[in-house]
Amino acid sequence: MPSRWPPSLLRMALFAAAGLLASCKSCKSRGAEEPSATASPAGAAGDAGNIDDAGDAWDPMSLVAKPSSHVLDAGARDGGERDAAGSSSTPDAGVSACRVLYGPVQQPFTGPAALVATESGVEVVFHKNGVPQVNAVPATPITPPSKTAAPPARKRLDGDPERASRPACAVAGSHVFCSDARGEVHRTVRSRPGDPAGRESVVAHADMGAVVTAAMLGEQPVLGYLAVRTTSEGRTSEAFAQLGDQPPVRISESGSGATDVVFASRGDGSVLALSIDARRAMSPVHARVLTLQQGKLVQGPDVVVYVGGGSEHQVHGALGMDAKGDTFGLMPTSAEAGFGLAIIRIDAPPRLDEPAQVSLYPNGFDFAAVAATRGESAIVVARVRPLGADPSSIRMVELGKIDPKEGSFSSFGFVPSSSSVQNVAIVRDRFGAIWVEYTDGGGSWLERRACP
Repeated sequence: MPSRWPPSLLRMALFAAAGLLASCKSCKSRGAEEPSATASPAGAAGDAGNIDDAGDAWDPMSLVAKPSSHVLDAGARDGGERDAAGSSSTPDAGVSACRVLYGPVQQPFTGPAALVATESGVEVVFHKNGVPQVNAVPATPITPPSKTAAPPARKRLDGDPERASRPACAVAGSHVFCSDARGEVHRTVRSRPGDPAGRESVVAHADMGAVVTAAMLGEQPVLGYLAVRTTSEGRTSEAFAQLGDQPPVRISESGSGATDVVFASRGDGSVLALSIDARRAMSPVHARVLTLQQGKLVQGPDVVVYVGGGSEHQVHGALGMDAKGDTFGLMPTSAEAGFGLAIIRIDAPPRLDEPAQVSLYPNGFDFAAVAATRGESAIVVARVRPLGADPSSIRMVELGKIDPKEGSFSSFGFVPSSSSVQNVAIVRDRFGAIWVEYTDGGGSWLERRACP
């Protein structure tokens, strides 16, 4: 099934591709080997507290911008005063509109995690070489703020945390999918994470260190992952989907690779698959719908919904969805006016050249993490961005919401951290509060907030 490209971008894409015939198309080095026991707690993906800025210079010469994209400067709405150099004068960049209800509490691990809302609170899911571990944290109804009650205190862990493996697990229903150091994807029943009876066989073999994603399609989980194949164009990273125990199906089109993939269940009994093909000259964003017909996985047409700027490094996206079904794809990328978060409206079914806006960051950098809530109320986004324009500026988690009509980002402010943040996860609990998990140089932290 041929992929459809926006007519306004065909000439631009062909021009950019002409200069890249000798370059590698899609394969990225992900550094998937399990680190040694003597490595630092965050060493699995670099020291979160001492992120190397030498490789973070943004190259404005290699971008392909969407002519229809609107550019918004989110920095004008950020909290915190800035000096003449553009740096924030306060560590937390001002007062956040999201009130702290719990934490931040240091987690017994350091590294990425998945957050799952439950009837009693949230579950924090991390893994060690494919074997998941689940920490349950209870939640209570949100109470009005009190002038006499002391705010929650920052709580550090007694002892040294263990190091979580990368990438983060993906959770769909009662199933947890975790990729080990060899790229073997293990499926485990979440209700029995420590029970050998709950451990199932390896269900897929992904590219080492590549992300895994999952969503429920009817009563079955569908797994998404990346795997490298050798084609006529060389070694190419491609996206695959696997329903239950059925054979995997390639969901990235021939001639198009995939360097990231994200799944999200939709209320109409389908799964939206978003994939990114990050290249040096441009980063096309593809979307397609997965459905179930006669027990088999069926994929709809592949549609290029957006084309972002080029990247020399890994680009990770996210999907946000509100209770009405309004869906937005999120991707940190370069645009004509600078580096920022592309907010792409995705219709049902996805359309060619979807409307998008770019919420600018003060400065561009690599490996910009982003996450968003799904299925409840407004879409709340957690994005890691520089606090100021200086290349050495600290990178913090900024919370904000997406306007479903305009597709714009409105900032709630920043989550204070002791040093630059590397990864982030977010979920909304049954009481409407927001939980955020993130990793900085001091470890991995969990907190709960009430946002407007």
